[in-house]
Amino acid sequence: ERDLYWIWHPKVNRWALRYQQWKIVKYGQGEPKIKDWQLFNIEEDPGERINIAAHYPEIISRMHQKFLVQRSKDLKKDDG
Repeated sequence: ERDLYWIWHPKVNRWALRYQQWKIVKYGQGEPKIKDWQLFNIEEDPGERINIAAHYPEIISRMHQKFLVQRSKDLKKDDG
């Protein structure tokens, strides 16, 4: 098991992290905060149509922390 982390179109800051069946996504400018994330269960909703973030705050919190760890590693690589 591993996290999948990506950023695309950095000028508009689109961020995502996938872990197991969960995926968090954030669209818009600025570093993501916990309240900014959308959450999807991609096994049950592969089209990512139903944002279930309000129902799973503990998963959002855990995945946000995972995102911060990955983002920190990414920033360290850029500085190196």
